[in-house]
Amino acid sequence: MYLVASAVVDDLAALRAGPLWRDVRRFNAPIQLAIAAGLAVGRTSSEVALISLAPCQTGSPALHRWVHDIASGAPGVRMNPTHTLHAVDNLALSVLSIRLEARGYGMGLGGAPGMLWSALELVLERGDPEVIVVAGDQQTGHEDSAASAIALRFAREAAPPQPLGRTVRLVAVERTRAPSERITPHAAAGGCAWLAAVAGYGPGHARYRVPAQDGDGLDAIELLVEVA
Repeated sequence: MYLVASAVVDDLAALRAGPLWRDVRRFNAPIQLAIAAGLAVGRTSSEVALISLAPCQTGSPALHRWVHDIASGAPGVRMNPTHTLHAVDNLALSVLSIRLEARGYGMGLGGAPGMLWSALELVLERGDPEVIVVAGDQQTGHEDSAASAIALRFAREAAPPQPLGRTVRLVAVERTRAPSERITPHAAAGGCAWLAAVAGYGPGHARYRVPAQDGDGLDAIELLVEVA
């Protein structure tokens, strides 16, 4: 599968100032950015498949404050429907399906570490004509922190515009058992690191060994790509 478009979105201030904000303002930061990234890569067919990763760092500061106030018996606490949205993992998948008018396969993956690589395995296994993978996350859901999102659009056939100024084909995702405790759970960070590495590759085949911090804690993962 060819990587035909990619987007990394991490500027919440710019998102708040743009036209999309009205539609996403009630969601938490990872979902807001994931939707923006998914829309940025677009699609060429309504039959596009969508795969969305849940954040590893779930919720939001507002949600955690609300739950804490309820648990502590603070007076005057009322249910805020907006806060309940912050606990829903598949919002990005739902919103993107509607906005992109996508009628293809859809899958929402959980917020376990390293799920991005499982998503890429699914991209290769299914072989849909076109598929978008989106992921957004934050440093912590308990307090205000940095958030970022990534979207990757793959297609069976190479087609312009190419991300990174070159043709990139994902050939394989390979695993060997290698347990590690050095993981840093973040749904989007591993994909951002992979894109940065691919940008430096010359023509030919290359292997990207996923750093332990971006893995799942169970396997050593390598991505085989072909660059032209």
